[in-house]
Amino acid sequence: MWKTCSSGIDSLIDLQACAASLWGFNKQGARESSVLQQEKEEMATLTMRVLAMVSMFICLTTVAHAAQGLAVYYNPPYTPSACLGGRDVGTLVAGVNDALWGNGAACGRKYKVTCIGAANEAPHPCKPNRFVIVQVVDYCRPVCYGDINLSRDAFNRIADLDAGKIRIQYDQVG
Repeated sequence: MWKTCSSGIDSLIDLQACAASLWGFNKQGARESSVLQQEKEEMATLTMRVLAMVSMFICLTTVAHAAQGLAVYYNPPYTPSACLGGRDVGTLVAGVNDALWGNGAACGRKYKVTCIGAANEAPHPCKPNRFVIVQVVDYCRPVCYGDINLSRDAFNRIADLDAGKIRIQYDQVG
């Protein structure tokens, strides 16, 4: 290739053509390069569309599996508990009703809990755009006033304590 370039360079145009051919570029190569670039861009666009669809599906599936119910709160101390006895795991804990308890199978489960509305006369109990993740450490015995009995601290993260009872959406996360 070098011999071709070294012989017959009579002008700047010949020099440019020679340099382009040394680096593998020519009119056809440039066209192929732009086609390849266009294909890459189309593939990237397609990939982004697929990822967006998968993300939407995951979000909708997550929402579809979330349950709704009622939550109340209880005051400390949070120990002893039915699951952990005297062991303390912090203040973002909860007790659950019979339906969730499962003979103690609920111990250690974690739930993402979101306030979705009032369950009594409190007009706007929910704190906007808030959720809390709680660990089940206790059993809320019959005459439990909610599906999930949140610790005071957990309840206060998602709702006004004065409400006392709220409608919630909850989903097991661990």
